[in-house]
Amino acid sequence: VDIDRFEQINETYGESCGDEVLNQAALRLLCLCSDGDLVARIGGDEFAIVQDHVASSEAAGAFAERVCDALSLPFDVAQNEVRITVSIGICTVESADFDAEEVMGRAHFAMHHAKRDGRNRYRFHDDEIHEQVRRQMLRARALPAAMQRNELLVHYQPQIHLQTGKTSGFEALVRWQHPEEGLLGPDGFIGVAEKSGLIGELGEWVLRTACKETRDLILRHPPHVRLAVNVSAYQLSDHFFAGRLLGILEELDFPLDRMEIELTESVLISATTTSRDTIHHLADKGVRFSADDFGTGYSSLQYLKHLPVSCLKIDQEFIRDLPNRVDTAIVKSSVDLAHSLDMDVVAEGVEEEHQSDTLREIGCDNGQGYLFSRPVPIETIATNYGAPV
Repeated sequence: VDIDRFEQINETYGESCGDEVLNQAALRLLCLCSDGDLVARIGGDEFAIVQDHVASSEAAGAFAERVCDALSLPFDVAQNEVRITVSIGICTVESADFDAEEVMGRAHFAMHHAKRDGRNRYRFHDDEIHEQVRRQMLRARALPAAMQRNELLVHYQPQIHLQTGKTSGFEALVRWQHPEEGLLGPDGFIGVAEKSGLIGELGEWVLRTACKETRDLILRHPPHVRLAVNVSAYQLSDHFFAGRLLGILEELDFPLDRMEIELTESVLISATTTSRDTIHHLADKGVRFSADDFGTGYSSLQYLKHLPVSCLKIDQEFIRDLPNRVDTAIVKSSVDLAHSLDMDVVAEGVEEEHQSDTLREIGCDNGQGYLFSRPVPIETIATNYGAPV
């Protein structure tokens, strides 16, 4: 049982408040358990529950739901109402002849699967999860050497102004040319980099490489054409991130107003104090921010009011079925909202002409997707987009 984003509680309310949340959470778990059950704290924000004679997997799942429900109720701590969610991994064994460490490891794998699926849920261990986690562990061990062996590279996907057909920007997307698995996209190893503590080094490498490779190309285009780079919550919460980014831009003579940082909507909504300060500091210097995967986060738009976001990137989930009536209405509402706030809009995942036509009709500014170009190496970008078109 792992408390989701517990570090944000410590940062927002203080470590003493975080400790009290842990104490109260432990008491709630004890109240849910029977006399023969074992409840233990096994890490900073992790608990383990061992139960004997569980009737079935369904019963184990029902108990996990009760745990989620009990811990979702507010905690009254130092005159603050603190709310948490938890991710739970479950491993069941049918024989008394088992290795306790292996069972704990499998439950831990399942818990990480629950986090990957969005947190605030439970997952059972199965062979598929085990294989996925095994593959992730192998990648985690190989990633440091891969960075040293130059197996990482950056591809770029152009963004196209839908009314004129001209280039409006380029998004940098990291790739890993894995010697055994082939070309891996960011979904295949960014999570590994975060868990292994390599995300800072990897993120800095991507920023430096992208700026170095695209500087001359970007400057040959009009001022509105920018380089967009994805930044994770882990990077943004680093007190030194802003300084390192500004240092890279200065070193490479890359104009600050040509840099765009893409943050997912969920990162913007759950931004810590440090993250918000970093965003405002960089925005004051001229760096632009966009909300990536717009529409897939929590049902909150407060970040649009409090953070300097200049662009909304509408998630491909809403583009895929255009001109479906419901999706068209959602996209048009998003475009109208963005324009009323003086923001630009990029539609992601544009793959068909009819999608582009619909987006153009409802006033969407820019499109990005396979209809225009797949993510490609800098050499292809330089050939196809080396001069303003």
